[in-house]
Order: sequence, then structure tokens, then C-alpha cells
Amino acid sequence: MRLTNNKIEKLRRTIFNVLQNVLHWQIEELKFIDNGVNNAVFLIKEKNSGMLAIRTPWRTEDNLNDINLSVRSLKKESLISDHCYKYKIPVPKVHKLYLSDEINFLVSDFVSGDNKEIPSFDIGQLTSKLHKIPLDNLSIIGQHERPLTNIISHRITERVN
Repeated sequence: MRLTNNKIEKLRRTIFNVLQNVLHWQIEELKFIDNGVNNAVFLIKEKNSGMLAIRTPWRTEDNLNDINLSVRSLKKESLISDHCYKYKIPVPKVHKLYLSDEINFLVSDFVSGDNKEIPSFDIGQLTSKLHKIPLDNLSIIGQHERPLTNIISHRITERVN
């Protein structure tokens, strides 16, 4: 299945309707900017918050497993971003995780890329900082409370096969 212009417009209208009429945001602009295998990305300009990014699953007609996987992915991203943001890790701040029968999406700060190369030292410092933040009972969503060692060994085995 491909993401068509009709599907993009339907997603855009639905997101706009939710933001404007359900969440009562003041949307000045909403436009499609790109898509991946499972998610479409929109850019909005909100009167009070400025430029924000929205990710929404676009494969809603596919099987239920894909839809559930996309929703779990949005939940994971929201949880991890909130956690990292709390400990001053430079991630886009999450403004809203919206889940409904009609549409699911995640609204976060928009970060414009500048295509500058990042020095290895800076990457090392960020990695070190990541490894030092406390877990605060953070768990991996959708993994049935299995220990991390079990999850990792299972994934390695799956990928080797």
C-alpha cells in the first residue's frame, strides 16, 4: 500500500479537525512534509507554541497488528522522549499524544536539521549522559514485563534466524 495524495489530505483534515475542534489549538498552518514506512509527518504552526511536528500512522487500513504496532511505537516515543527531556537530554519536547478510534498522533517540537556534521566527541558526551540517567521504573512498552536481557537475547536470535 502506498501513501496517496488522497490519504495525505484525509489525514491532514482529520488532524486539523482534532487539533482545532477537540483540543482547541489555534492552528495557523498544517502541511504534510514527509513519510516513512508506517508514519506520515506533518508540520504545524500553532499560535501559542510555534512550529511543531506531528507523526501519525498512515497504514490504518492494513491489518490490526500493524495498527497496534504503530500505536505502541507512538507511546514508546512519547514515554522515552518525556523521560529524556526531564533529564535535560536534547530531544524534542512532546506536547501531545493523541489516541482515539479515529486517528492517533504524536505532537512534538519541530527540530530543523542543518546538515552539519556532529563531532565524535559531542556524540560521546551525549552517549555518556544517556547512560547516566536513572530509569525511574521506565519499562519497555509491549514486552509483557520480560527482563531486558530476555528481550535482547530474543531479538538477537530472531535476527540471526
